[in-house]
Amino acid sequence: MALAPLDIANQALSLLGAGSIASIPTSYAATDTIEARTIFRQYERAVKSAMARLDPSYLRHTAALPYSAVALTLASGAVIASESCTAASATWLDGCKGQAILEVDADGVDGSGVSEIIGYTSSTVVTIETTTAWDDATPAANRWRLVPRDYSHEYVLPADCLTIRGLDDSEALWTPVSQRRLWADVANAVLTYTRYDEDPDNWDTMLQDASVYAVAAACAYPITKQHTIVADMVQLAEGVYAQAAGQGFVEQQPREPVSGSLLRDVR
Repeated sequence: MALAPLDIANQALSLLGAGSIASIPTSYAATDTIEARTIFRQYERAVKSAMARLDPSYLRHTAALPYSAVALTLASGAVIASESCTAASATWLDGCKGQAILEVDADGVDGSGVSEIIGYTSSTVVTIETTTAWDDATPAANRWRLVPRDYSHEYVLPADCLTIRGLDDSEALWTPVSQRRLWADVANAVLTYTRYDEDPDNWDTMLQDASVYAVAAACAYPITKQHTIVADMVQLAEGVYAQAAGQGFVEQQPREPVSGSLLRDVR
């Protein structure tokens, strides 16, 4: 029988002796109980935490990183002291002034165009000075790249990247930055990462158990207001992590709801 996120959420609520929910809310406005509100706030964060801690091999992935994910439109692309450069969606960071933008050819090699950002207007618009004309004033995604300060290349992280595990060049220097990007001092970077898979039916039993306990731990205090219950749920989750690390953990606590007498109704 297929396992869904709702099953993980309700198993966690059951451990707390709390009521079940009919669906996982997609907005706070859609919540009408303490259980629904707490799951809305805590579920994804708790599951991601468990997934990152366990780092199962089947969620490890390797991918060549693109330099950019959106198209640009330069006002002219010609050699000019000042012109606008517009990204198709939020791209520029406040403080990007002084960084270079380079044209990239179909083989991923630096091409003709060279510009420098001389002014920041918004996350989609900057002012640039072009010192070498661009072959294409409307470069598509991955046909241009940014040269960040202190690093030679900027890359776009995969949408499903949960945790970065490293680059194929073990000696490369790199750092993650905001808006799901990574700066590195190496060209053609290949990333190894743990990907986020939201479908529990694709997880092994250990990750399913750890996620239930992690969600229960995250929801325990908002629902029960009992620190001891929080500690119990954390201990269960840590036991799964220990077992995964080969420390011989044997679960001794059954999955039973917490006594209703311990719960405080805060609805």
